[in-house]
Amino acid sequence: ALALIANPKRSYNSSRRKQQAELTRQAILEAARHMFEQRGYANTTIEAIGQKAGVAPETVYAVFGSKPVLLRTVVETTLVGDYESTPFFERPFIQETLRQTNPQLLVQHFAGDMYQIMTRMSPVFSLLRSTAKTDSEIMALLHKILKNRQEGMAVFVNGLQKVTPLRESISQKQAVDTVFALSSAEVFDLLTQDMGWSKEQYIDWLSGTLRRLLLP
Repeated sequence: ALALIANPKRSYNSSRRKQQAELTRQAILEAARHMFEQRGYANTTIEAIGQKAGVAPETVYAVFGSKPVLLRTVVETTLVGDYESTPFFERPFIQETLRQTNPQLLVQHFAGDMYQIMTRMSPVFSLLRSTAKTDSEIMALLHKILKNRQEGMAVFVNGLQKVTPLRESISQKQAVDTVFALSSAEVFDLLTQDMGWSKEQYIDWLSGTLRRLLLP
């Protein structure tokens, strides 16, 4: 009888600890993302991140181990836009895009996805590129992210080929490279920041350009 009374309490306490640990992790990631973007990677210390997150530096190390691991986690969570563990390609918005059987709509959905992703990721890419010049570990991380991004563009092109052949004048590799370049953070920043394009203008341009270059 005593065990029956005690077990729910232990389970409750364990659940509260897990919840608190996750909230602490999220607070550290938010603090790190903000400070990396504002101060740069090299000028941001674990101590400063801990102070902004309201935890001791030891807690930051206990949760993430090192600043490079923390940066990598910031990149991963910024890419997907939340702290869930669902793999990127299993995300509902990605699955919805790949389910499109009309090539015009598939391209339109893709352009909308890229606007949302690059709105979050373009500051991160700027951070990585500036830091990678003097940090080989960050350079390796950037290369890995770009490789993953190219693989993501290949998933899109393969999905497109399932519902329509590509334009005769373009190979699959050229199609992947074209999508990779047009949807890049650099082009996104040029159009939305330097030229002041709205969300609608960017999506219309990217979807229209991809239709003209990829579809028959």
